[in-house]
Amino acid sequence: MTEFSILGNNTEWQKDFERRLRASYTAAGLGAAAAERMLDEIRASIGDCTVAEITDAGTRVGYVAVIVADDNGALAGRIGDLRVDALHTGRGHEQAARDWAEGWCAEHGAHRLDVRLTEPAGELFDGYSVRGQLRTRRVSSPPEPLDGVTARPMTQAEYPEWLASEKVAYVGDIVRAGALSPRP
Repeated sequence: MTEFSILGNNTEWQKDFERRLRASYTAAGLGAAAAERMLDEIRASIGDCTVAEITDAGTRVGYVAVIVADDNGALAGRIGDLRVDALHTGRGHEQAARDWAEGWCAEHGAHRLDVRLTEPAGELFDGYSVRGQLRTRRVSSPPEPLDGVTARPMTQAEYPEWLASEKVAYVGDIVRAGALSPRP
């Protein structure tokens, strides 16, 4: 039976989490310095996470990390990590951890739940809508310029119109993704 125990000391989990994040960043092509800068940003919020050890018959099989925080005036939960060790996958622990995380966030007032995982989760979060995706890949050489396209610096006179159109497009992307509602 899958059980959950909130950790008083997250040090072991944090070391493993950072190792997995670093590996995913470098696999995506980031250099060591860039990966460390991204880890520094994440370290700032890791301390606020509640981390639970996932066990089965007294054996640790993984971890799940959650947080509830204010997001533009509404409480939102986030599953920041859900990791079941390879030896224990496919035995229902992942689903149990997701259910536990959703319940924990709801108990702490969250009205929405986001998921940000370092590794693929298969079908576990299929019922969650996609708000945005970040995908990266290695590129061996710079792309060739397109025929008929030239690049030049923008003039000061062009900047205000460009900025206004970019802001409108940015807000439209956020609204279409479902992250926020348009203002009346």
